[in-house]
Amino acid sequence: MRSLTSESFPLSGRQLIEASAGTGKTYTITNLYLRLILGHGTSPLSTREILVLTFTNAATDELRQRIRDRIILARKVFAGEESEKDDDFIQYLFEHSDNLSKDRKLLSAALQTLDEASVFTIHGFCARVLTEQSFETGSLFNQDLDADRDLLLQLAAEDCFRSYILTLDETRRGMALKIWRTPEVLLRKLKPYLFRHNLSIIPPAGLIDDEFSNLINDNRQAKEIWLSEGISQLLQQCSFNGTSKTVRRLQQMNDNCMKEDFDPGLWEPYHREALFKAEKKTTVQPEHPVFELIDSIWQRQDLVAQVEHNLWHEAFNTISENLLGYKAQFGQMTLDDLLSHVHEAVTSSESKGLLTEQLRGRWPVAMIDEFQDTDDLQYEIFRQIYPDQKESSTSTAEKPAGLFFIGDPKQAIYQFRGADIYTYINAKRNIESEIFSLTTNWRSTKALIDAVNHLFQQQNIFGNDDDIPFEPASVAERNRNNAFTIHNQTAKPISLFSIQHQDSLKVPIRLQAMEYAAEQTAHLLNAASTGNVLVGDESLVAGQIAFLVRERKDAVSARQALARRNIRSVYVTLESVLLTDTADDLKLILQAVIDPTKERAIKAALATQLMQIPVSEIDALSHDIITQQKALQEFQYYHHLWATLDIAAMIGHLIVRRKIAEKWFLQQDGERQITNLRHLAELLQTRSTVAPGMHRLIKWFSREKQATETVAVEERQLRLESDQHLVQIVTMHAAKGLEYDVVMIPMAGFGERKPNQNDPYLFHKAGDNQQFTTYLDIASNPENRQSHIDEESHEEMRLLYVAITRARYKCFIGVPLFKNIQNTALAKLLHFSDTHDQSEIPNQLDQLPSELFDINAATTEKVTNYTPATPESPLAQPKTEPVIEAPWSMQSYTSIARRIETNEEHTTNTDTEPGFSDDDRGSTSAIAPKNLTRFSFPRGPRVGVALHDLLEQLDFAAGRAEIEDQALHCLDKIGINDHKSWLTSFCEWLVDVLETTMDQDIDFCLAGITGQNRLNELEFHFPMRLKQEFLQELKTAGYLKADSKLSIGSLQGMMTGYIDLIVKHNDKYYLIDYKSNDLGPDNNAYGKDALSEAIKQHQYDLQYLIYTVALNRYLKQCDTSYDYRQHFGGVCYLFLRGMNGKTGNGVYVDHPAETLINSLDSLLQ
Repeated sequence: MRSLTSESFPLSGRQLIEASAGTGKTYTITNLYLRLILGHGTSPLSTREILVLTFTNAATDELRQRIRDRIILARKVFAGEESEKDDDFIQYLFEHSDNLSKDRKLLSAALQTLDEASVFTIHGFCARVLTEQSFETGSLFNQDLDADRDLLLQLAAEDCFRSYILTLDETRRGMALKIWRTPEVLLRKLKPYLFRHNLSIIPPAGLIDDEFSNLINDNRQAKEIWLSEGISQLLQQCSFNGTSKTVRRLQQMNDNCMKEDFDPGLWEPYHREALFKAEKKTTVQPEHPVFELIDSIWQRQDLVAQVEHNLWHEAFNTISENLLGYKAQFGQMTLDDLLSHVHEAVTSSESKGLLTEQLRGRWPVAMIDEFQDTDDLQYEIFRQIYPDQKESSTSTAEKPAGLFFIGDPKQAIYQFRGADIYTYINAKRNIESEIFSLTTNWRSTKALIDAVNHLFQQQNIFGNDDDIPFEPASVAERNRNNAFTIHNQTAKPISLFSIQHQDSLKVPIRLQAMEYAAEQTAHLLNAASTGNVLVGDESLVAGQIAFLVRERKDAVSARQALARRNIRSVYVTLESVLLTDTADDLKLILQAVIDPTKERAIKAALATQLMQIPVSEIDALSHDIITQQKALQEFQYYHHLWATLDIAAMIGHLIVRRKIAEKWFLQQDGERQITNLRHLAELLQTRSTVAPGMHRLIKWFSREKQATETVAVEERQLRLESDQHLVQIVTMHAAKGLEYDVVMIPMAGFGERKPNQNDPYLFHKAGDNQQFTTYLDIASNPENRQSHIDEESHEEMRLLYVAITRARYKCFIGVPLFKNIQNTALAKLLHFSDTHDQSEIPNQLDQLPSELFDINAATTEKVTNYTPATPESPLAQPKTEPVIEAPWSMQSYTSIARRIETNEEHTTNTDTEPGFSDDDRGSTSAIAPKNLTRFSFPRGPRVGVALHDLLEQLDFAAGRAEIEDQALHCLDKIGINDHKSWLTSFCEWLVDVLETTMDQDIDFCLAGITGQNRLNELEFHFPMRLKQEFLQELKTAGYLKADSKLSIGSLQGMMTGYIDLIVKHNDKYYLIDYKSNDLGPDNNAYGKDALSEAIKQHQYDLQYLIYTVALNRYLKQCDTSYDYRQHFGGVCYLFLRGMNGKTGNGVYVDHPAETLINSLDSLLQ
């Protein structure tokens, strides 16, 4: 292996660079990028021609910025604006420039086009190829490149379970259900392997249908003979050993023979060989033909195993085919398809040559960062595009063709996400040129580098010294004198502390480890606050310390231990935000918002930790009707916001109304909760944009929560809350690529668990060509199982390497002495894998070099409180509430009416419930009425919602039975439990509502309207600009209150609303709205004068005029022959309590003039 120098690295052909932790991998990439731009050793390339690939969007952003910074610095040096003596490489380029003027122009051009630079993720690169090379790749123009893979997988697995597993014959179906009892189990067991390229499943499938059918028949015949001919009694007479299975299982065998189950393994104690083993001296071997049949069954046991293997193969094939079918049906592609489609295109004989030449011409040089995290499909794509010298044809192009792999096999830790270290090994074995390495560590102090070298410089420490060697690192000269001092003494670089428990239980050991690490952190920070812990010349601060943890429960324990010492922390992880308690609480809240009539759901929502509601308020919901009504109104409003403004706006309003942020920011974990909540709102809003609908969204949310993996896709990973001056708690996987001055690894022992005996085993094996092949063993072969365990153990060692090498100055490593600790990577690293007595382990740790390692035993100490030198200033509340001028907003009748009513230009919808509060704003009386009539029927928004829902669902021509069913459902929604008392009067009222004629000029009633002539709940949205002239026009036409002070200011945005009902009768359209207002105790309160007064009082005339404008626009779009004067019948506002089926009371009718509607329409535009 050759040490790399950026100045002389060859810029063509396939090259591999192995870069150990902290050795300046990204710096080296930017050096090579500068050489390619300047044509140093080759012809110059533009930023569009240099392909740089990595694995996450965050990594591409960072890499692009690092490239930008180096180009800016180089341009300044080449322009003579500054001398960069600390950057030897740029100084070298400057000194060896043949033409400074030309180089400055190249750097300037590169900087100007850097936003167009080809810095992508590998998936992003494939998406670009498929889009821009559609003809060559054979991809469709209209395919959705952002398919929901998990949803498609769920559909494919459910289809497989339904159409394949459940349709098998009884015997095979029983066997399949023992392996996969539900579609969820089926998907969970197969999902990790469905997208692996070139996966060999062993053993192969076999054609044994006839043989297996014979075995089933023979097994059934043996059971019948066993029972009918008294084989059990025959065996009892033979005097077998009483402790043998032959005797002990007789009753069990009798029971099994009476069942239809197929399990030939039950015959194990009764074949001839087993009978001979169970003999005593007095035993007489039984004679009966059935034992020959049992021997035959027993000898064919391998058929049962083969059937199970066939089931696995068929399940894989069926789900894969189903997945392809669903993607074709929906015209969608997953991220995995991006790779497979490009791979197919670059390897197919038809397009391979032309396409690869085009891609190589566009990107002559490609650099793949973090190459150890690739898989064989990704590697094969680039191997085809950039063949090595013996594979490529001679090119006349002057531009170089190069493929540079940059990675560190010691940091390959993402096997569970599909990355394959054996792809790296195969590529390494295929490299014909010399392999380059970076071994100068620019991160850590000399003492820490020496300590890490001492730990990992062991034979086969990573399981394969030939392909994953450990090369000792050397310190960079600039770091040689860096020091970490505690009370003026240079600290030893690594502190090991052992944690013991009398029962060797992991849980108490974890807690003790976190407490000890937190205590050490408190001591360091307290000493640092007085200047006694220094990183170089500066005092250590909390933000320079990181706790690295393996599991989420470790992170929780660490946060709690730090919090007990008044040390604030932030959790950094690759985990999904869907796994958090915040997500669980939000799901309960959303379920209550979806149906705001369910008291139990609302109580559950308010009782969540996220809402921070006092116990007294939750308790009041059980007995205080006013509190109940307020809660119901609140959730009805949230429902409306979700329906009209979408879910993000609803969650934002919930946070403000319930002061969730204010409450949480006063608590230790507050920023984490609010960050999670905002993140979840963003995910839900994104999904809602793609697939709108409340119930659809909550089903998606529930499914994603259930199916989400511990390590999530990038957009779902937990985000950082404010991390200034906070101790970092980081999962080891998330810590890769990061560095910290002080690292705490309280639970460094992990990976002791073994895989489930019945699950498939993934392992790799090299063939005659020395290339590794990926195998999936579905037969539980012990040798293959051990290979799988060994591979997992090697990855755990690599993870431990990643964790320890995050430290710059000091690393604390906890050695938890729990049961089976000897099976962990830590035990191998510290040389106690073969130690059987755990009490000897601390003594073995003492053998480590004392100048590098500090050895302690964790003890239960008192809790030391951390006192910052300068206490943080509390947040000060603004003296006056700021007014936010919103030039564009969503508006409804309710918000405009309130704006008019209050004469305020900056009115929000905080305390109104559009769509509900336009009925009664009162609450239900706590006293039950004596006379149960429509006039004493409960009132309030909750009742209004229930009545609206009833009339929306009810067939107006329904008979008495259906009316009663709908009435009972309505009473339940309202919360009236005394159905019997209310039902009769309520149904009579509903009949009156349906049979009341609208008006003497509008001669129809609801009962005469068929389903095809009614349209319920028409939702409308239209852009609008609203000024004072709009109100003036209304007042001139005789609408609204005669108040000259009415003002609306200036509004623009989107007008939205719901029209309860549109009816078509005699070729005319009628706009109908239901009102549940309580205007008085009898019919006299609902005459025409009373209704006119109510219309003016509540400004319902404003509502129906806006609705008429919306309906007029809608009908014009739907029917080109529509004419307002001829086809609009009028507005009917139905005050339900006053409709008696006789007098026409309760119905308010208006027919706004066409000129007015046209004028309002123009004023709203």
